[in-house]
Amino acid sequence: MTEQERYRKAWRDRNIRFAVFLGGFVGFPFVFSLTLGWFVSANYPLFFRKNMHLLIDLYALFYFLFVVVLVTWWYRFRCPRCGEIFLWKSWTSLMKWPTACLHCRLPRNAIPYDH
Repeated sequence: MTEQERYRKAWRDRNIRFAVFLGGFVGFPFVFSLTLGWFVSANYPLFFRKNMHLLIDLYALFYFLFVVVLVTWWYRFRCPRCGEIFLWKSWTSLMKWPTACLHCRLPRNAIPYDH
């Protein structure tokens, strides 16, 4: 595998991680609202209709844990050049939206030029 192929594979992995995170973050509430509407409109057992607040509380807990797992997976992407975590250097790096590695300053989606 050449250096360019290795970088392309790494950046593709990063883009997939971000797409999965964004899809889960935005899509999960949409799917839940459709499911909740189906529970309410269908003639489901009385337990579900009377205890809807429990279902919503469980959803909120599951959604929070789901987003934490997705963000952690996305943030653990390693820089193809230096091997360090691309988006993490310290707790203050969480407040930024970096466009380059916080360790070696490799720009996002950069491919090395083959001479």
